[in-house]
Amino acid sequence: MEFVEILLKMIYNLYWPLCFGFLVSTYIRVQVSQENISGLLGKNNLKENFLAIFFGAVSSSCSYAAASMSKNLFQKGATWQNSLIFLMTSTNMVFEMFVVIAVLLGRFFFYAELIGALIMVICLRVFMPLFFNNKEVDEQQEELNKEAMNHQQMGHGMSDNHEEKMGFGERLSQGFYMEISMVIKEILIGVVVGSLIITFLPDGFFGKLFSALHIGNDFWGILISSIIGALIAYFAYVCSVGNLVIASALWFGGLSVGGVLAFIFSDLITRPLHLVYIKYYGKKFAGKIIGLIGLCAIASGVIVDLFIKYADIKVVTPSSLKSVPFTLDYNFYLTVFFLVIGVFMYFRGRNLSKGMHMSM
Repeated sequence: MEFVEILLKMIYNLYWPLCFGFLVSTYIRVQVSQENISGLLGKNNLKENFLAIFFGAVSSSCSYAAASMSKNLFQKGATWQNSLIFLMTSTNMVFEMFVVIAVLLGRFFFYAELIGALIMVICLRVFMPLFFNNKEVDEQQEELNKEAMNHQQMGHGMSDNHEEKMGFGERLSQGFYMEISMVIKEILIGVVVGSLIITFLPDGFFGKLFSALHIGNDFWGILISSIIGALIAYFAYVCSVGNLVIASALWFGGLSVGGVLAFIFSDLITRPLHLVYIKYYGKKFAGKIIGLIGLCAIASGVIVDLFIKYADIKVVTPSSLKSVPFTLDYNFYLTVFFLVIGVFMYFRGRNLSKGMHMSM
């Protein structure tokens, strides 16, 4: 069955980049104290914007964890602009995502993702005053501070003391386990949905559809492509690294580079995350977050596509998984190597986490 074959190829091609990426990003997060980050992000200037990008890039790639961390940074004194920059880059510029993009979508798309993510941050700085004013941001920050004061628990300190007693290797294993646990559902859904799309969606589908609808490669055609990407993301219910698999299927299906980028960048405005924002900030504030991030994602996709068009850059698309045979190449040996390391780190981290909960 073609679907099963593509599903297995997807897992085979995705495993080692994910495992490698999670190991590196977990190592960096163990080294960086998140308690001190918010104090470095209290001003809206370029220096602290770049710090927000850096801290986002070395944080969790899980969209739900990123949303929670962004809220906590804002609550502890980071500006709203820097909190949103952190949120954007934590799901669009983390190490494991770039590794997966390079493997699944190729080197060309790796550069497009990097440039597009930076353009999205610039768009955030430009469009943010259209959505938020200082008064409502200050009121929201005060509300979060009151909420935090009312929900302090003694158990949190006990957990911190337990972590301080752990060695570096133990904290690394536990961090790796926790990161995998947060995103595994999204990744599995993305792999299955992506495999289904690759199986049943003909290569070049969107190109043929746009041609049939007389949608060209002008500004409006490029804009429509990015809007389609963002809308698919909102209703796809898949975020984090899982949406990269679907992104590869959309690209093989003929969606433009900008359209696929808009889809990837819109993993922060999926319907489930919209509900999370409502829980954190209320309906009005959450609606503005969705609108701002969605606009930035679409604008970034459009700008990248326009640049590709007018710079006359040749788009290089890797072979679809349908035509990629199984071979004993570097991919096989890296998969075996990281399978051993990943399994060891995961189960060691799980045992440590169980021990921590039992001691509390």
